[in-house]
Amino acid sequence: MIHGYFDIRGRPRLEGLLEIPSLGVSGWITFLVDTGASATSVHPEDTAKLRIPLDQMPDTASFRGIGGIQTYHIAQATVTFQDGQRLRTYRVPVGILALTHRTSVCPPFSVRTSFATGR
Repeated sequence: MIHGYFDIRGRPRLEGLLEIPSLGVSGWITFLVDTGASATSVHPEDTAKLRIPLDQMPDTASFRGIGGIQTYHIAQATVTFQDGQRLRTYRVPVGILALTHRTSVCPPFSVRTSFATGR
């Protein structure tokens, strides 16, 4: 079983390794677990932390959330979590959000169940 924790606001969190091989990106970040979400998304704080090159990502998709409609850059990624002594790795598409005045208040990361891509 993958173990996480609750932050000071009571939100479920996991530490995980995000890798985007096509961009040479790899780094540990904190995931916010959102069981009602429909996609995995990387928000601006982690986009900047991992130096994800959005200019090298031509595929985009728009999604509606509590902050309104946002456009995300799309990439195939792997996410790895520790399960006791074992590592669990999942291949998932992710939506990566650039930092703008509208996105500066987004949560840092959300774990979601599926992702529909578009151009």
